[in-house]
Amino acid sequence: AELKTLYQSVYFDGEHSNLITHAHEPFFEHVSDAVVLYNLDFIIKSWNQGATDIYGFPKAEAIGQNFRDLLTSTPLDTTWGDIEILFQKTGYWNGEISHRHKDGREIITETAISPLFNEDKLRVGVLSIQRDITQRHLHKKRLEQRIQDRTHELEEMNLQLIKSQQWYEALIRNFPNGIVGLVNHDLRFEIMGGTGEINLPYRGDDLVGRKLSDIMPPEVVKRDEPYLRAALKGETHV
Repeated sequence: AELKTLYQSVYFDGEHSNLITHAHEPFFEHVSDAVVLYNLDFIIKSWNQGATDIYGFPKAEAIGQNFRDLLTSTPLDTTWGDIEILFQKTGYWNGEISHRHKDGREIITETAISPLFNEDKLRVGVLSIQRDITQRHLHKKRLEQRIQDRTHELEEMNLQLIKSQQWYEALIRNFPNGIVGLVNHDLRFEIMGGTGEINLPYRGDDLVGRKLSDIMPPEVVKRDEPYLRAALKGETHV
């Protein structure tokens, strides 16, 4: 907002398309951001050292060139048409734009534009201030990619867990001549079944979610719990 207010006093001579005053240009040279002034045809009229540092084009090469064509500028997440509509309504726009450096690499800038007027208060150009956020943008993209990759990994793991669960359920339900139970670390039954289930006074599905102590006599729990906890720790011989 401060930059917008500061630079709104800079305007073009509508007839000759030159700056009426160059008083601001020395200040522009001490700004690390790119400060570019262009007319309504996007022809560059002022180009500071910050613009040269960011884009690689010296002032002599940039002045007189079409801003969009010189930098192959493309807005991110919007279009030039939508920017113009918002610009006409509010007199200001801020967003991210992709450009091409002189050496061909991509530069992403956070860009703020505001109108320039002549002495008759007619809009004759645009003041554009661009801050290089390429590294921040790349970091954001890398982070988004890591999140996407991790999400995919978790989805794959979840799918494998579902498949494993289905496999265990099929194995347990078809266990021959007996019953098998799968318990968690709270000793609650996750699965219970087997062909010997028909000899039980209850169905295996009725035991899912219940603890060993809910269905077994205390002496059986006291006898079997140490073995179950040892097995949950990964011990194979108890």
